[in-house]
Amino acid sequence: MDSFDLETSDPRLLDAGDSFLQTNFWGELKGEFGWRRHCFAFTGKGDDGRSCSGRILVLERRLFRGLSFAYLPHGPLFDPGVPTEAEGTPASSPDRRTEFLVLLSRALRTKLPRGCIFIRYDLPWYTVGEGGARPGLSRPLVQASMDVQPPDTVLLDISRGEDEILAGMKPKTRYNIKLSEKKGVEIRLSDERDLDSWYELYRETSKRDRIALHGKDYYLRLFTLAREYGKGAPEVRLYMASVDGRDIAGIVTLFTGKTAVYLYGASSNAERNRMPAYGLQWRAILDAKAAGCSSYDFFGIPPNDDPNHPMHGLYRFKTGFGGSIVHRAGCWDYPLRAIPYAAYRMAEASRRFYFKTLVKKLKNRGRSEE
Repeated sequence: MDSFDLETSDPRLLDAGDSFLQTNFWGELKGEFGWRRHCFAFTGKGDDGRSCSGRILVLERRLFRGLSFAYLPHGPLFDPGVPTEAEGTPASSPDRRTEFLVLLSRALRTKLPRGCIFIRYDLPWYTVGEGGARPGLSRPLVQASMDVQPPDTVLLDISRGEDEILAGMKPKTRYNIKLSEKKGVEIRLSDERDLDSWYELYRETSKRDRIALHGKDYYLRLFTLAREYGKGAPEVRLYMASVDGRDIAGIVTLFTGKTAVYLYGASSNAERNRMPAYGLQWRAILDAKAAGCSSYDFFGIPPNDDPNHPMHGLYRFKTGFGGSIVHRAGCWDYPLRAIPYAAYRMAEASRRFYFKTLVKKLKNRGRSEE
């Protein structure tokens, strides 16, 4: 690019974006739980005449002894790998994307504290299709040791009619939606008033599926901040499923602009044969459609249909609703300080091995011995 400029911007202007993770609302929420929020506006122009502009939310996390790292959740939204109408042919995505991120990183380096050791991009750029490869980059960008947001997901087009959405589902999914209602599962729209009940189910789910969870205060603040924030706030909804007055499952969804996102799901180990998860999703999809959303993001699946994957059931469940399977680029790092970054990367890889491999093996061994 011939020129590239980066300036501090009003964070409220982020709320007009297409991703809730790149909004000021999300920055404020994370700011209350250990992160520092930054907002910048960038403009650039390449020697090929292509121009770019946009805004980015950057979250900074302190480590120790004055060191920190920067994180862009689903940012930047601008994708230099998408061809312009004038070009009419696919762009050389890896080269253009890498060049753009290098320029952005160099500009960010002048705005971030000197103790910042790397910039982590959790990129929203994606490919579509079952079994597809994620978009790649080249050096000096380095693929992170672990992803933060789930890079693979299902996006369901809900701009179509209700019958058309149902027709696009797998037969078993349609059957289980009806079965949930037939077996007496009642779905209600709620809010933080039922958070205690939902959180107990979420703890049960976390133990069963070996997933991490925040403290209850984090989820409570998600609801209260959405109500207090004012213009530009997403709508955060809690749906609960119950049988005979007893809660057995619940999901947290977020509606923002034209997109609805399924953020968190919880269920009891009991009454699973009543298929409450199917009833919950179908109610949320219908409500999102009524609210004017055109896309429903299931927000996380395993990368492919692998029966040996520990979350294979989640893959089959979410893809059963139809929609497009999307593979985002995931997390890529731009190192700013080589030695501290190498040490952090080694520690992160060790932590990943411990929690993702060793702990799971020990738990699975314990189950087999029961």
